[in-house]
Amino acid sequence: MSTLNQNKSELPVRARRLGIWLLLATLIVPLAATVYYGQTGTAGVWRPGSGGQFTQRALSWDDFKTKNQTYFDQGLRLVDLEIANGKYTGVWQTGSGAQWIDPSMSWQEFKTKNEDYFKQGLRVIDIEIVNGRYAAVWRPGTGGQWIHPPLTLQEFKTQDAIYFKQGFRLTDLEFVDGRFTAVWRPGTGAQYVQAGLTWEQFQTQDKTYFAQGLRLVDFEVGSGYTAVWRTGTGAQWVWAGLCLDDFKTQDGIYFSKGLRLTTVELTSNPKAIYRLPFDDDAGWRVSNGNWDDTTQAHGGGAKTGLQAFAWDFVFDSNNDGKGESGQNIRAARGGRVHVVVESESKNSLTSKDYCKDGVGNYVVIDHGDGTFGTYWHLSQNGVIPKVGDHVDRGDKIAISGHTGVSSTPHVHFDVRTGWNLAYSKCNLKGTELPSVRILFEDKNHSCWIPRVGEKLASNNN
Repeated sequence: MSTLNQNKSELPVRARRLGIWLLLATLIVPLAATVYYGQTGTAGVWRPGSGGQFTQRALSWDDFKTKNQTYFDQGLRLVDLEIANGKYTGVWQTGSGAQWIDPSMSWQEFKTKNEDYFKQGLRVIDIEIVNGRYAAVWRPGTGGQWIHPPLTLQEFKTQDAIYFKQGFRLTDLEFVDGRFTAVWRPGTGAQYVQAGLTWEQFQTQDKTYFAQGLRLVDFEVGSGYTAVWRTGTGAQWVWAGLCLDDFKTQDGIYFSKGLRLTTVELTSNPKAIYRLPFDDDAGWRVSNGNWDDTTQAHGGGAKTGLQAFAWDFVFDSNNDGKGESGQNIRAARGGRVHVVVESESKNSLTSKDYCKDGVGNYVVIDHGDGTFGTYWHLSQNGVIPKVGDHVDRGDKIAISGHTGVSSTPHVHFDVRTGWNLAYSKCNLKGTELPSVRILFEDKNHSCWIPRVGEKLASNNN
């Protein structure tokens, strides 16, 4: 998704298309806090924000209440509540004022409770429906509020049109058992709803709305992607169905840039962002893996090393233990070419003067979100795109080689938290930024860390 601020523009004020989707349990991911993950894909939306954020996942109700009280005392308030399989997941962010949570009510009980809280100056910020029972979170608020029990599609569209004309906008939208439940609060500006989109359709629609000055305020994942867009400004990032480690990495990057999660959803069939950076050929293997590889690892077992999350991929077609140069290197992830060095000709493995002998040829790709993919030890004049060129995942970007600090022909790949343009073979100390943990997808794995000795089956041609 684009991260550029855009000017507002006038749009028609009605949703154009609504469809059917399934509501899944939601996983919220903490920032600067302990992370609790399950084995599933994770979709998220990030928007500008500030302050702390903590998450707990899959707690019993008693444990959830205890954790909520702890965070409340620390000045944090719930911004999202999810219930799945009798367990509670919450995300807390910096906030103040009263907060009330009820976990299981009939519709009539919910109405009565909501009327009481409304008179006390509280409004619903999140509503969940599980097995016909209602759970909700109330926080301080003003102005009107409308909430309807499950509606058919046509009933929902009719009601939404009425409330839109009265100056109300959707703040929460749920879909359970073929019915819509929604919360409307005072608001202004345009509003669009699209439902049942494929990921590609959703990306296209979101890009269009972003350019027109709209931002996501709700995002659901099920048998398709469903979202509510309203007038807004500032950066926005959206990912669907990421592997959890990739999600944690992206989350940390965005947090450092002043973005906070507004929505997180569990998804089936998680996918990694990255693919192996070479062709599908049985000759490729890992000769040196992440810091925690049990055989041979970058960083020597220390995850704080600059290259702790790096790989050395060797092409050894005859299995003689020696790498072979001249292989196609492909973009593991798309982006814009940030730096190219391809004039080096020497191998400097035993050199004591890298300024003289070089550190090898490399290309750096800016992924646009604060991460940079780096590809090293390339052949002289072996980089194909130029600085500023856009490349897609799978594009051929270089030819492998044996330049620089290389014990055998190979490609070194890692993803950095940034790239310092002051870095050069004569200015190494203090200019490198650390690598981050990522996962790969290949023909046999969807969320995977390649290890020494494992079979590699690239799907990146």
